[in-house]
Amino acid sequence: MSLAKVRTWFAMGLAVAGLGFAAPALAQQATISGRVLDQNSGRPIPDAVVTVVGTNIQATTDAEGRYTLRNVLPGRVQIRAARIGYQAQVQVLNVPSGAQLTVDFDIPAAVVSLDEVVVTATGEQRQRELGNVVGKIQAAQVVEEAPITNLSDLLTARTPGVVVQRSSGQVGSGTRIRIRGANSLSLSNEPLVYVDGIRVEQGVSSVSVFTGGQAPSRLDDLNPEDIESIEIIKGPSAATLYGTEAANGVIRITTKRGRPGRSRWNVYVEGGVLTDPNEYPTNYRAFGRLLPSNAFTNNCTLVRVGNGQCVQDSILKYNPLEDPEESPISTGYRSQYGANISGGTDLLSYYLSGEYEKEVGTYRLPKRVEDSLKAVRGELPPSQIRPNSLERVSLRSNLRTQALSTAELSAQAGFTTSNLQIVQNDNNSLGILPSAFFGTWSRNVNRGWGFRLPEEVFAINTRQKVDRFTGSLNANWQPISWLTVRGIAGLDLTSRLDDQFFPTGEVPASTTLLAGDKTANRAQIYQYTADFGVTANHRLSSFLQVRSSVGVQYFRDLFTFNGATGNGLPAGAKSVGAAATTRATESTAERITLGAFVEEQLNFNERLFLTLGVRRDDASSFGRDLEAIVYPKFSASWVITEEPFFPEIGFLASLRVRGAWGETGLQPGTTDAVAFFNPVGVSDATGADVVGVTVGGIGNTRLKPERAREIEAGGDVDLFDGRVGVQVTYFKKTSRDALVSRVLAPSLGSAAARFENLGSVENRGWEGVFSARLLDTRLLQWEVTLTGSTLENKLLELGEGIDPISFGIQRHVEGYPLGGFWQRPIKAVNDANQDGVIAIGEITVGDTAEFLGAPLPKRELTISSAVTLFDRVRIQGLMDHKGGHVRDAGTMWFRCSQIQTCESAYVPGADLYDQAAAVMALAQITRAGYVRDASFWKLREVSLTFFWPDNLARLLGVSRASLTLTGRNLLTITDWPDLDPEASLNQGNFTAQEFLTQPPIRYWIARLNLNF
Repeated sequence: MSLAKVRTWFAMGLAVAGLGFAAPALAQQATISGRVLDQNSGRPIPDAVVTVVGTNIQATTDAEGRYTLRNVLPGRVQIRAARIGYQAQVQVLNVPSGAQLTVDFDIPAAVVSLDEVVVTATGEQRQRELGNVVGKIQAAQVVEEAPITNLSDLLTARTPGVVVQRSSGQVGSGTRIRIRGANSLSLSNEPLVYVDGIRVEQGVSSVSVFTGGQAPSRLDDLNPEDIESIEIIKGPSAATLYGTEAANGVIRITTKRGRPGRSRWNVYVEGGVLTDPNEYPTNYRAFGRLLPSNAFTNNCTLVRVGNGQCVQDSILKYNPLEDPEESPISTGYRSQYGANISGGTDLLSYYLSGEYEKEVGTYRLPKRVEDSLKAVRGELPPSQIRPNSLERVSLRSNLRTQALSTAELSAQAGFTTSNLQIVQNDNNSLGILPSAFFGTWSRNVNRGWGFRLPEEVFAINTRQKVDRFTGSLNANWQPISWLTVRGIAGLDLTSRLDDQFFPTGEVPASTTLLAGDKTANRAQIYQYTADFGVTANHRLSSFLQVRSSVGVQYFRDLFTFNGATGNGLPAGAKSVGAAATTRATESTAERITLGAFVEEQLNFNERLFLTLGVRRDDASSFGRDLEAIVYPKFSASWVITEEPFFPEIGFLASLRVRGAWGETGLQPGTTDAVAFFNPVGVSDATGADVVGVTVGGIGNTRLKPERAREIEAGGDVDLFDGRVGVQVTYFKKTSRDALVSRVLAPSLGSAAARFENLGSVENRGWEGVFSARLLDTRLLQWEVTLTGSTLENKLLELGEGIDPISFGIQRHVEGYPLGGFWQRPIKAVNDANQDGVIAIGEITVGDTAEFLGAPLPKRELTISSAVTLFDRVRIQGLMDHKGGHVRDAGTMWFRCSQIQTCESAYVPGADLYDQAAAVMALAQITRAGYVRDASFWKLREVSLTFFWPDNLARLLGVSRASLTLTGRNLLTITDWPDLDPEASLNQGNFTAQEFLTQPPIRYWIARLNLNF
């Protein structure tokens, strides 16, 4: 980024800042206070937002439902109280100069509230003002009453259009998130994540040592217990003002705050067990006689039978995972202990929390093996007995002070330290499941295992130690009632140590590993955020109010890495320095983005809202010949039922129509646009080692960010006085200038390829939410929510001269979904001789590769329901469906056609299509037989919460107590033939293969909450 550009941006920032100092002197102002209560029960409502309509003045109610509004200008004003789950209420009053008034609210419950407040790039706004939909999760309530073990659980199946996929059942495994499809062929399709106004690291494959495929996600470092709410901005139509990098959507996380009032403690204890209910496949082997020699064979497969090469005499089978003496699958456990305290005064409020968590996975060294090893070696390392675990401590301190009546300052700080132990699995000859799935037919042959024995796999100690600090300062200054100046600055710092140790003489996978090997890689990930903005509200007439916002943002991402590996360790040594040979690596990557935006909103009678905005971004990753990028936006929201001309319809409480259009982008990689060299060791003419270089990349001075444009339209209906709500949204998103790697001619003597802006991708679909409060009495409340979405993803253009891009059996092909599966299809299977054995001549296959299906679900549906009895018992459950997509049954493919240990490889009468799939794959004709429908229904969670009677709670010395019993991953309904339709080899951009991966496991958890 040039100095001239920096000066330009700095000047713009000063101009924006200058608006904040143009405030006139304050007039004599009033104070309004009161309480917000539930109309039905009379109980106080905490966290309700009370606002002076048409100004930036607002307050949030405390635990007693109390609020205070200061600096209210005299005259006729409207005071609005709103909270999610309740209908907003407005009171009109005349405010004398310098008065102190009391205004109370009794607001009714509702499933839809247009006055619910959400956080946007320009500050807080009401839903009715936005032309786009924002998904919202009330995290605090969900965490207390549902089996939430990490942030991924909190996001799963709660918002339409958001697909959350946990890759495996390993403790600590990562998650992939897609919001409204996939936009990019080459860049990440993960959304941005903000915590308390600053960007944070959310890498989905955050590990640097070999594990076979699984890797932790940095998103799960965040403690769900400290989260108040989550808002999901789904696409460019809503994310324009978030700038370059927001094309995949934005997840905004707000942590808990203290409220003025007495100190309130919340203490919780959680414990549970982890079980593996999955059915794992058995290994088969058929014995027989070769034809025509009649010689013995121990491998008479159905393929050989069908070819007339052998006759089977007997079939043996064995499954080490089902043998109690050999199986490493056991019961895991989970424990969690935490406490938080909040309270304070109007001058200073606080929220402080601490938590300890430990989770041990379902893998355990078989007891018989443990005892035999102890007899020889003595005590074993705990990591070899329990090779998969996570231990974490989380701390948080959120402070807010209002030293001046016109200014507020808050500081948020969170710290997490964790220790994760990862077991080897997936595409990995050192993995425990590969060794089981490719094992023998008898316990007498290598104890039934394939590559490695459990004690050898579990001897590999792979750990990740993470220390993470996330801190931010937020300042809000309201010099006059119509003007707000805000500033946010913060840092998210992740310090990561990836440590992998192969003890000398214990892992006979190779001569190198048997000699002992140690890797210690250290990474530091910095994310800096600075955000400054000004918002002004001005009433131009009795029916028109204008809201103007301007802002400047600065982001800096810095990644540093130092790695060291040593091989050849003396017995007992564990450090790189003790190795016979060592090697080191080092790398640094930095990216800076600077942006500014302007937004103007016209408010007509609090019913019609028109918003126009524009953002300008420049970044260090852009090509040097590229000027800054400009992203425009426009939206409209109209609450049409509040218009005087709209007829009164008894069952229709409100109707809003809305629409939004906007653009945003995705940045190229740090070095995609620049020319650079790679160092390499070479020998000179004398044979001496010297340093040389090779061309790493030739760069592209005209490289632009990928640019996404989206149109969104929909409506919100509130029926039967807030008892039923319906929300429908249509979206169409087009990404252009997509980065595609173009192969360069070798004669250029440069890099093999470079990125160019060539492609275009489209995502479109529908989203819907139906919410109903079916019963609402003092004795019984019953709520039901249905959410659903559809998705059509298509590659519009790949670029002139670019052939379809293939990776494995997936391809990017113009006119088809990204990452679609392409193989010669199996047209027909006919057991002509009725012998139960499929020969190659009984299978009809297509002549050319055809499109078999898309990797992303085309439809999703979630059903959640909650029943509350006598205000004492609450039962809730969540079930979701995903369908219309296919995946690669990689475990089944490899077992049946490559290693040949599965049933359909040996047993006559086994499923005929499975036999045909194996025959075709073994002959290397097609793998189409293993590209299967991955649709499923899952019962994600069920919970039962008992709220103790007040008198019983008081006997314990607490004001409120609850006990929750929960279960997670309780049922899967699917035709998927392999282990699990969600399990994935890794979290790659388009990975849709289940390959030797531990499927999701089941959780049973009990939780006790005490408040005092």
